[in-house]
Amino acid sequence: MPKGLMKLESYMGIHHRVIRGSLHSACLFGQIDVAKQLINDGADVNVHDRVDTSPLHLCALGGNEGSTRIILDHGGASSLAQRDKSYGLTPLHIAVLCGHGHLVPLLAGYGGVAREVQNNGGHTPLTLTLTLIGGPE
Repeated sequence: MPKGLMKLESYMGIHHRVIRGSLHSACLFGQIDVAKQLINDGADVNVHDRVDTSPLHLCALGGNEGSTRIILDHGGASSLAQRDKSYGLTPLHIAVLCGHGHLVPLLAGYGGVAREVQNNGGHTPLTLTLTLIGGPE
């Protein structure tokens, strides 16, 4: 198993044990209507759980474009450069690791801020992609 995927399994395991808010869960499982209602009821789209993941991190983990757009459209772009405490992953790193290529242009397109952030291993999302596919670093 590639090193990146082993780390992802560990990352996902951490999040199954961490208590997160309702918006985090709605984003992870692609519950778009629930996410919309929570936001309309005042949920903070930039709230972080105890390992510093935002709802946007969980959108990337779940791979749901609809919930990702909702979070971004309601001010969640400030979480694009937020690194989690586990591996220093941004939502864009997570989308790359999970193989959610359909989210990459969406996440990378918000001002480009997330494209240059390095994880704890020193990888930007691009160099992480190249590492996973076996290309030059």
